[in-house]
Parts: sequence; structure tokens; C-alpha cells
Amino acid sequence: MRVRGLVSACLLTGLTAIAPAAVATAADRGPAEPGLTHGADPGAPRAASPAERGRLSARLNDLWITARAKARMFRNEEVPALQVDVDSRDGVVTLFGMVPTLSAQAAAELEVVKIDGVRRVENRLEVVPEPHQAATRTHDRALESVVRERLVARPEIAEPGLDVAVCNGVARLRGHVATADAHRIAVETVRDTRGVRDVFDQLEVEGKPTGEHAAS
Repeated sequence: MRVRGLVSACLLTGLTAIAPAAVATAADRGPAEPGLTHGADPGAPRAASPAERGRLSARLNDLWITARAKARMFRNEEVPALQVDVDSRDGVVTLFGMVPTLSAQAAAELEVVKIDGVRRVENRLEVVPEPHQAATRTHDRALESVVRERLVARPEIAEPGLDVAVCNGVARLRGHVATADAHRIAVETVRDTRGVRDVFDQLEVEGKPTGEHAAS
């Protein structure tokens, strides 16, 4: 419990110190003075546009939500927090990983919905009883390797930043792809892999807002 408390404190203290400073830095950069251009002083920092400041603010808010979610789960002894991956995007929090009981699955979600700024929780936690977890993880690691090999073999994708994780036979795809076709091929390739029960698609197509691509 002492270790959990220290981890939670570090997460919250670090983001509390970073977030206000980062937002202030972006917001305080006003437009250039009349008669001056950015090109006239190559060493001067470029003023952040309102859209950039908005994206930065949203990203910092998501980081804060993620840290708060992890901290709350660490304090709940029913939730195996180290086995839960938390991903926050525009206030939508996704939980992915393995928990031993339905009660633990529900408890993890309940901790997250209490956080200010959370609009929705996508609970993709897989329930696997503790006696079966070791064998399930071994199978998942082997399946991850197969999925990665199949994706690498498709030159249409060619995305080194594409991330694959498998939990209880559910494959999660995360990262960016260049085109809608690459997105479709990646999802289909994973879905057609023997042993994959389902595909959790979090891929983003470059140049499109999150969620604009078709859901799998």
C-alpha cells in the first residue's frame, strides 16, 4: 500500500507541475507585433495558433485524466491497476487489459467515471480468472507475434508506429496509418488471423480527426 501511494503521488504531482506551465507557455505567446514577421527573427519562437493551444490544452487534460484514473485504481485493492492500460482521448477513457472478476471490471470503470472531465468510459477489460491468467498471457504473447508478422508482411501498411496488443484473444490496434485503405487492410489482416476473437480498433488515419474512420 505504501508503494501504491508513492506511485499515485508521483503521477499526480508531476502532472500538476507540468500541465499549468505548459498551458501558460502556449497561451502567453501572443501574435507578432505590428510591422514584424516571424521570418524577420528566425530565433524567435512561433506564436501558437488558437487551434494549437486548444489541442495542447485537450492533450494535457487527457494526460491529467489518465494519471487520475491510474491513481484511483491503485487505491482500490480490488482492481489490479498494473494490468489495466488507460487511454484518454478528448475525455473518452478506454480501459484495456485483464482482470480476475466481473466485480474488478466494474470497480475499475466506477473509479474512472468519478473523475471530472470524463465524458465516457469504454470498458474493454477482459475477465479471466486468476488460475487461467498465466496460460492466457502466454497464448496472447504468441498471438501478438503472429499478428505483427502478418502486418509487417503487408507493404500497403508500412507503419512502424502501429502498436498491437492482445488480451485474451482480443487484438487492439493503436497508432496512425497514412490512408483509409491502410486502415482497412490492417484491421482485416488482424481480424483474419487465427486465434483472434475480436479486433479493438483505435487506429487513426493521418489528417482525419479521431473517430472519423469507420468503426470496426
